[in-house]
Amino acid sequence: MKRVLMLFIIFLITSWSVSAQDTDKRSSYKLKYGIKGGINIANVDESPTPKVDTKNLIGITGGVFITIPIDSNFSIQPELLYSQMGATVSASALYGGDQKLVLSYIDLPILAKYDLSKSIGLYAGPQIGYLNSAVIKSANSLSFYPNNDFSSHVKKIDVRAIIGVDVYFSEVMYLSGRYQLGLMNASSSTDGVTDKNNAFTITLNFPLSH
Repeated sequence: MKRVLMLFIIFLITSWSVSAQDTDKRSSYKLKYGIKGGINIANVDESPTPKVDTKNLIGITGGVFITIPIDSNFSIQPELLYSQMGATVSASALYGGDQKLVLSYIDLPILAKYDLSKSIGLYAGPQIGYLNSAVIKSANSLSFYPNNDFSSHVKKIDVRAIIGVDVYFSEVMYLSGRYQLGLMNASSSTDGVTDKNNAFTITLNFPLSH
């Protein structure tokens, strides 16, 4: 976790220095930063043959971002996010009802952004996630079943690819939608089954500099 935060800080300092050295050529471009929050509609893709039936899990996500302009349309945007992934596991005799597998990550996406117009922007890039916690709990909010720690079954590092679109409403708020595609097996199990995190993500973004 400390390494992820350190890499993020080093990246921001380096990017700021490069931007500051070129202010004459890019005086019309402005470095932006802000906060964001929203939801993940997450699931786990299990292959080659799923062992359990899963449904989507609604998790929360939020954090900070910084947009570093390269030219009038292109920019680089690193983010630091808290993100809930996982799935809802269908009822079984063992648990007596649907169970939520909630995987909480600290995510660091590095995105390349291209604005098609003043209203629409596209972006894509890699993302590395560090597992903060993993629990299984009842999907029934009235259940008295305790949460069960599941972290020993999940790898600490997860890598996903990001592709998405921004819809700009104003200088103070815009909507973002993205798909997170799992690129590696998130499970630490050696049973030959691969579990990959995937999610559709919707966030509202609030630039604090504009």
